[in-house]
Amino acid sequence: MKGKTLIGLGILLLVTNAMTAAYFSSRSAAIPQSESGGASGVRPPASENLPAILQQLNNNLETWDSVGQADRVAAVDAIVKLFQARENVAILNSPEFYSQRIDEYLAGNPTMRSLTLPTLVKIASVMEYDFYNGQNKDDLAKQVLGDQLYEQNRRRLGLT
Repeated sequence: MKGKTLIGLGILLLVTNAMTAAYFSSRSAAIPQSESGGASGVRPPASENLPAILQQLNNNLETWDSVGQADRVAAVDAIVKLFQARENVAILNSPEFYSQRIDEYLAGNPTMRSLTLPTLVKIASVMEYDFYNGQNKDDLAKQVLGDQLYEQNRRRLGLT
């Protein structure tokens, strides 16, 4: 990666860490639960350990593989709601969709485990052109992903 891309990702990481820490520390007892589920409309309940899981995933994704599927989906759902509440962002794909994407990203690039869950959810939703914050999708993707990854992603989506 180029220096500017690394600096941009570093800034994104710091901002999302600070934003997430402030959000969850102010709502330590209230964990958002999704009102809609996957294909069946019903999600298995998250464990009582979800606050601790979210705290860990806010530091890095090293423990992602040891987190149960229901807790992964609930954690992604909490982050999506965080973006909605804090930045007035809409992410339309389901938490199940992004949980699966994160599984794929971490399997393909283990160095991504050093990222936080909010950072990876943002990157994934930007890559899917599903991060609705009022900004032009191409401009946002180029800003978040950098030139090289932006071009690779456009090819992946069949946009070039």
